[in-house]
Amino acid sequence: EALERKMDLVRVLVGLGRGAREKERIKVRQPLPAVIVDGEYEPLIGDMTGLIKEELNIKEVVFTNDTTKYFDMSVKPDFRVAGKALGANMKAFAASLARAGSAALIAALDNAGESGVVWSLTDAAVRAGRTEPASGDEVVIEKDYITVQIDAKEGFAVAIEKDVFAILDTTLTDELVREGIAREFISKIQQIRKQINLEMMDRVRVAYDGDAEVSAVAHAYGEYIKKETLAEVLVAEKDGAAQTYDLNGHETAIRVEKV
Repeated sequence: EALERKMDLVRVLVGLGRGAREKERIKVRQPLPAVIVDGEYEPLIGDMTGLIKEELNIKEVVFTNDTTKYFDMSVKPDFRVAGKALGANMKAFAASLARAGSAALIAALDNAGESGVVWSLTDAAVRAGRTEPASGDEVVIEKDYITVQIDAKEGFAVAIEKDVFAILDTTLTDELVREGIAREFISKIQQIRKQINLEMMDRVRVAYDGDAEVSAVAHAYGEYIKKETLAEVLVAEKDGAAQTYDLNGHETAIRVEKV
């Protein structure tokens, strides 16, 4: 059961991370600096960070208990659900939410579970320690009376499912950009291998003609590219007959030949 809980959480986090990537239109082959997750999960999945990094193509898994520098949370009333329960107090409840600090209400509802919390419409605050209204300006608020809106701060992308969130650090350094081009280069070479019907273990010669950035990538990641594609040679070479491919915005002619 413990292993199932661990793997279920990892699956959810990976799914959220991939969803955030897709929303931001960041290719899976583009490495990212980090994924940030709730610090309370570290005892459960701290030994699974290698798998998470591999599945999300990120460099680091960061556990945090403070999400304020990554995203802002705000709450809005769910008029359909709350309106039925609050009736004439619905308008006042919506106004109180508009001027309240959302973090305190979200935390109080999380701690209260299914019982809800007592909320002051006048003070826009939780009446801690109470389960029943004591005056006419107090109402009981349950989790489904509100919707939580998450707004990622610049440089981050967040996805959330129920109480689980995954935050991607989307800041791309020059090194990460070049590694992304190298991974795209490898993908294109592998596609060409299939197109020319090479066997899995066939060794190849790869010739390319690209711009200065592609040349820098080939120089920095040449051994990695050759290892992943079984290339004995990776060489810059002009070839008018070679097919052109898009390596993350860099038009590059690539020819692959069996050796």
